[in-house]
Amino acid sequence: MSFKVLVRQAGLDKRALADALGLQPNTVYSWGDSPPKYADAYLRLLIAYNQMRP
Repeated sequence: MSFKVLVRQAGLDKRALADALGLQPNTVYSWGDSPPKYADAYLRLLIAYNQMRP
């Protein structure tokens, strides 16, 4: 799944993801479609959490 799709499915935009991870937005934008593993894992966990919420 692409980074862009993961961000969208998590209910975020790249600026909100940067804020959640304590990063500058330019850092997240610079990843293109190849985020580091910790960002990918964070998004996948957030998506799973959102699916479990009532």
